[in-house]
Amino acid sequence: MAEVSENDRTLLGFLQKQGPKSVAELKDLMDVTENAVRQRLTRLIALGLISRVEEKVARGRPVHKYSVTKEGRASAGQNFLDLASVVWEEVRAIEDAATRSQVVRGIAKRLAAKYQNEIESELGGNGELSPSDRANTIAQFFESRGIPVSVDEEQAESSSEPFPILQLHGCPYPGLSERDELICEMEQSMFSELAGCNVELKRCDKDKKSECCSFHLEPVPLNSNAVNSNAVNANAVNSNAVNSKSLESDPIDSGPVDSGSDASQLEPATKT
Repeated sequence: MAEVSENDRTLLGFLQKQGPKSVAELKDLMDVTENAVRQRLTRLIALGLISRVEEKVARGRPVHKYSVTKEGRASAGQNFLDLASVVWEEVRAIEDAATRSQVVRGIAKRLAAKYQNEIESELGGNGELSPSDRANTIAQFFESRGIPVSVDEEQAESSSEPFPILQLHGCPYPGLSERDELICEMEQSMFSELAGCNVELKRCDKDKKSECCSFHLEPVPLNSNAVNSNAVNANAVNSNAVNSKSLESDPIDSGPVDSGSDASQLEPATKT
């Protein structure tokens, strides 16, 4: 949605506080010309923030009254930065590292699910896309939201196919990332969810000189490491169980050593 100017906000404010008004009434309230009022109304109608209804009067031509739409009322509360900053401070304040990481991953999953729905509705269903196509779709989505993103490719050692690199030339959350690097961890998890594979944060300019972060898509399906880790742990448990049974079935005999052939082998040989 196009940015609403301060003058347009003033007009929306009058309509929200005082209800439907005509062009003549708005002209007097705002102390501007009718032409200026009509231009602002046309712009806001095109954005879906204002609607026009026709009211019949006892004499003469019907009068057009303008009122704020549901979208227009919602647009007045689109500044979530204060809330986001406070919520993120609460996340950072979680003392237990494991709990904090779990919360960050949960936020990343919810953001990725929201963005995925928007990507599918705006750019069409993704279906089975190659890593490069998926990266370009993600880049196109963030470009539409004012975040400059470019896609490069690198040759992965474990794959014959090149894997893409998402280069962010502007941070989606600048107010938060400037104060806390934990936001980068959240972004990394979010891009992993969107791309459906592991993503590594290769470079992040902590001095904010170029404000460019680089996310490398890896030829490893998401959560495959966790699956392998679980398999290793399961094997270790089974191995321990087997060893435990062996010890139970073959206890060590701590009694005296028999003076037979086994004991004689322990004695040093003597010269004849």
